[in-house]
Amino acid sequence: MDICTRIKADDLRKFLSTKVIDSKYLDNYRVNNVYPALKKFVIGDGETLDGEALQQEVFPTSKYHYDIFISHSHNDLELVTKFAAYLEKQCGISVFLDSYVWKSADGLLRRLDDKYCKDKDGKHYIYKRRNYSTSHVHAMLSMAILEMIDKTHCSIFVESENSLKLHNLKPTTKAMTLSPWIYEEICMMKYIRPKHPITDTIQKSFSMNEELQIAHSVDVSKLFPITLYQLKDLDKSRSKWLEALYKAIFAIG
Repeated sequence: MDICTRIKADDLRKFLSTKVIDSKYLDNYRVNNVYPALKKFVIGDGETLDGEALQQEVFPTSKYHYDIFISHSHNDLELVTKFAAYLEKQCGISVFLDSYVWKSADGLLRRLDDKYCKDKDGKHYIYKRRNYSTSHVHAMLSMAILEMIDKTHCSIFVESENSLKLHNLKPTTKAMTLSPWIYEEICMMKYIRPKHPITDTIQKSFSMNEELQIAHSVDVSKLFPITLYQLKDLDKSRSKWLEALYKAIFAIG
């Protein structure tokens, strides 16, 4: 990854409102959530699953190459999909959207838990086994996200009321998120190849349940802000959108 950026959803929405963009074609590439039988991944003694093969089935990374990774709330998927269609169709830039390329982690967990995590009567899940399966699936997903961020040229975090929120957690009034994945992706963007400091820190959190909230402080100073003005300026160089973005960042840096 070369550069990490962030953009406000409101600016993105205003910019795209002036464009005629058909994003329906992306639905033709959306991966289906049909999973093969788990026995396909059994190795060794017949009780062990091949984690690498399972990861490449559900969260494939090796057979794809993308220019841009977009980190976003799934509540902003419609906006982000339209932005991805603009970048691909009008700028010639390939964009990674996890919901279009990868299968559901929850779906995989359900398959694993139904097979391996129930008690003898098959009516209840065993807590310890569920924790074990969840740890494996989330580890596979985390490593796949890390690889995709590192392989792309640019990462863009879409900042919105869905991804960052103000909570009534006095005395703090800092922005937070309830998404552990947004928290994780921003940390990855920072630590893979941090560049160009801009003093700005945002508080982030994820909710374990209704009673417990854990806050994480995440420095987003390495994420270069793309403004509405810059979006319009980059639009003038569609065929060289990424190159123009590089020049804008390095000129400021």
